[in-house]
Amino acid sequence: MKRLAPFYLIFAALCAGPLDGQDLVARIAARIAQTPNQGVGVYYRRLDRPDSLLVDAGHRFHAASTMKVPVMIEVFRDADAGTLRLSDSLTVVNEF
Repeated sequence: MKRLAPFYLIFAALCAGPLDGQDLVARIAARIAQTPNQGVGVYYRRLDRPDSLLVDAGHRFHAASTMKVPVMIEVFRDADAGTLRLSDSLTVVNEF
């Protein structure tokens, strides 16, 4: 779970609301700074504009890093359905 912390912090920063490019860069940099010695990569693109943000785009991450996306999709679906709150703690088990 500790390895997911940078992802959750950055995901929360991205979901916080609309920001201009410099504010977004500053907020993400601040979140990354809170998790020293962690590999953090970010790709963010607004679909309504050509803006994008890449952080450590050249770094290779283990494919398991991609499992966070469907996990968060389901978390948000459950939150919308009222079966959990975004403030709840969840245990994610790594089983392959």
